Amino acid sequence: MRCRLPTILLLALLAACGGTRDETGPEPAAGPAGPREEPIPAPIAPPMDVAIDLDALARDIREILMNQQAAWNSADIEGFMAGYWNSPDLVFTSGARVRRGFAGTLESYRSSYAPEDMGKLFFHDLEVRPIGADGAWVLGRYRLAERSADQTGLFTLIFRRFPEGWLIVHDHTSVDADR
Repeated sequence: MRCRLPTILLLALLAACGGTRDETGPEPAAGPAGPREEPIPAPIAPPMDVAIDLDALARDIREILMNQQAAWNSADIEGFMAGYWNSPDLVFTSGARVRRGFAGTLESYRSSYAPEDMGKLFFHDLEVRPIGADGAWVLGRYRLAERSADQTGLFTLIFRRFPEGWLIVHDHTSVDADR
């Protein structure tokens, strides 16, 4: 005999999680059997009960990135890393590798870039978008010049607002393919 327990559990879960109709919305159309309930679409983002000042968000995030750029251009890796979340849960992805943790990311930068060969870093084409009241993502391009070989690429950063301010919690950086 085939077990129907998963089907029964799924039906019970669906019944328990069923949404309620927005009481301020229009009444559902009535059919021959009475009112027809329309399915409630799943939200694509969590509701935000605070207004977001997009100009202030972009200004705050850009300031962090410009501080990182200035630190890099002064051969100050620790200053550059000040924009990142100092946590084992920091995620840095590059070159088909996933690195987790602030300490490992800092050590990787230290071992990969000697102060005399860090070059000059430039961020450009920055696009800042909110993710709720305490999150944002940034899409941008970078150029690392004045090294043995210039490097360009794209990055996506996820920022989270902490009591001490905005910090990068996830960094996905890729080098342009045509280099």
